[in-house]
Amino acid sequence: MTARSHAHWLISAAVGLAVLLCTISLNGIIDNRAWVPGVLTTVPVVLLAMSLARSLRLPALLAPVPGVLALIAALTAQFSPNANALGFIPNQATFQYLPLLISRAESTIMSQVAPVLPTDGILLMASAAVGVVTIIVDTLAVSLRMPAVSGLGLLALLVVPAVVLPDSISLPAFLAAAAGFLIVLGTAHALEQRRRTTDRTRGVLFRRGTAVAIVCMTATAVLPLAIPGFTSGSFPHGSRLDMFGSGTGLNPVVSLGRDLRNPQGFGRITYATNSDEPLYLRSTTLENFSGDRWEPEPREVDRRAGLDVIGEGSILRQMEFQDTTLTRITTGSFNSPWLLTPYAPLSVDGIEGNWTWDPKTLTILGDNTTTTRQDYMVLSIDPNATRRQLSSAPAAFPGMVDDRFFAVPNGTPEIVSDTALRVTQNRPNSYEKALAIQDYLRGPDFSYSLDAPVDGGYDGNSMDVIAAFLEERSGYCVHYAGSMAVMARIAGIPSRIAIGYVPGTSTGETVPGLGGQELKEYSVNSRDAHAWPELYFEGVGWVAFEPTPSRGVVPEYAQDDVPDGGDDEPDALDPRRDRPAPQPSVQSETEPAVDQAAGGGSSSGQDVTWVAVVVPGLLLLGLLPWGIRRLRRRTALRGGTAVAAWQELRDTAVDLGHPLAVSDTPRTFAARLAARTDLGDADAVALHRLRSAYEKAQYGKEPLSVRRSSDESLWQDLNTVREALTSRASRTDRLRAALWPASLWRRS
Repeated sequence: MTARSHAHWLISAAVGLAVLLCTISLNGIIDNRAWVPGVLTTVPVVLLAMSLARSLRLPALLAPVPGVLALIAALTAQFSPNANALGFIPNQATFQYLPLLISRAESTIMSQVAPVLPTDGILLMASAAVGVVTIIVDTLAVSLRMPAVSGLGLLALLVVPAVVLPDSISLPAFLAAAAGFLIVLGTAHALEQRRRTTDRTRGVLFRRGTAVAIVCMTATAVLPLAIPGFTSGSFPHGSRLDMFGSGTGLNPVVSLGRDLRNPQGFGRITYATNSDEPLYLRSTTLENFSGDRWEPEPREVDRRAGLDVIGEGSILRQMEFQDTTLTRITTGSFNSPWLLTPYAPLSVDGIEGNWTWDPKTLTILGDNTTTTRQDYMVLSIDPNATRRQLSSAPAAFPGMVDDRFFAVPNGTPEIVSDTALRVTQNRPNSYEKALAIQDYLRGPDFSYSLDAPVDGGYDGNSMDVIAAFLEERSGYCVHYAGSMAVMARIAGIPSRIAIGYVPGTSTGETVPGLGGQELKEYSVNSRDAHAWPELYFEGVGWVAFEPTPSRGVVPEYAQDDVPDGGDDEPDALDPRRDRPAPQPSVQSETEPAVDQAAGGGSSSGQDVTWVAVVVPGLLLLGLLPWGIRRLRRRTALRGGTAVAAWQELRDTAVDLGHPLAVSDTPRTFAARLAARTDLGDADAVALHRLRSAYEKAQYGKEPLSVRRSSDESLWQDLNTVREALTSRASRTDRLRAALWPASLWRRS
């Protein structure tokens, strides 16, 4: 077997290394890097099967077949160990177990944000996706001999973290992926050139390829800083490019930090209502708390189809004496499986697609349907709870509502349980305990901040995050809502978290409703995304509270009882009392005043930082070709050979606008160069000596290496000709030769 027959093994090994380097970008999508063992098992197994098939002379286009079979076997052995034949062959039990794993993965994707919990379903999908990419890349690079095109397969691995992760792909992960692609290209190219070129040419190609790679990777890392619209992270997330259209749906599990930190709110939604006050729009609720994160409970069996009537008989009877509200909602590009409605919805009209509702939470979920570009009417009621009703409500016990609304995970940190018990001690009933928790979180010791959790490393919704938040006392709605919900459960009050939007901004327009009535229109966007707790009171139902300072609206029943008198006393906790009339602004009106002030004061500082980072970066990038060209010249001088001297002369000529023709020999090129630049006699003689020395070294029977130490005149001739060419070039050509030398891109 020849050396050439082993070449495909080397390229496949390069493909495997490239795929593994690309998977570094998956860090942060699955918790605790749990995807690593599956990937490290799947990739080698797949590549080994495909390489063995090629060694057995299987037709190139059939090589993916054993790769697919090996992938199936590897996945079966890893994720279905008790439902297979011989440990790795799928059987009927495997195919019965597979839908369960996929269903678990879908549930995780629908209900969690990165990093998601490493369930078997998620790990199966991750390993399967990486395995499929491996087959594609190896087929393109080896079987079809298109290593450059194989980069599309590697790019597929980068798209998911680029879109999903709040900060997109980190720079180290991007550089690792780029290095992997270059390894595939370099290996394939080197094996091909080894057969077709000399050692000298391979060295030139290697140096040139390295220079191009450095330029491209540097440009990719630096240029986004200078392009308006890039925020954080790499392409495509940093550019705010939506890879799947214009959908900007609210993630059901509080991926709110990224949206709230966006300085230019996106995903505009409008709603028009006959309510006297603007409304909260609720998307879904989170009631299942394992300690790692809050999740919605799918309750697929219990869900009801159709939205003509929402709510069971007991709920409807409880609500029949309340005032109804009519709201028209236009979603635009908002893309979510959960339907936005005011709480509590009684019916929905004009909605397209198939929808189901949950009797226990009144959340509405699409069946293969999303909210994108929907325009619908919602009839809802405001529970209108009063302080008297809530204070007289009996304590709730398991059985009155689902037990999961009481559940507190084992191992709750002491700071969480101790704080909940300390804050609620000596409070006579559930309502007073709820007010105590809300007042504590809205107190002067806590501050609203979007950045503190990120800087402090406690951004998220786990029990450990809640403990860190109660210690640091700075965060945003996710932390306040989660903390109040957990503390309420510790105090014996059923709780859940609602996800949606705060009331938003009035547009000043009206929209026609049913019967010709005029509905006042409001708009919300990503900056209005919000989370708030809902607590259950027997005889009243689920009641919203607002523990997040400077956000949203504290309901009247959730305000401390204050004496009547001055105009400033009633509803003192309602932030809307002090709001100016809505003005057109990029910022959301619900953004905390302290944050707006800080933003205004830091704007110039951000501009200075932008200039301080981008301008030097661009200057360095602009000088990079010049530096590479200087390095090549010094390398040639250190080499000291006639071949190096002639190549340096050719590069200088190309830089100054005297390109080589494909058919040029050293003699024809030297003759044309002397004629075009009108070289003097002494310069022409120096050019002749350089050309003669090169021909002897390159084409003589015994290659002659003329060293600087033995023949300084050779380098004097080179300098003579270079100076002559430079002096005869225009100022523009000299500037272009220095800053953007064409020889860096010249093909040999």
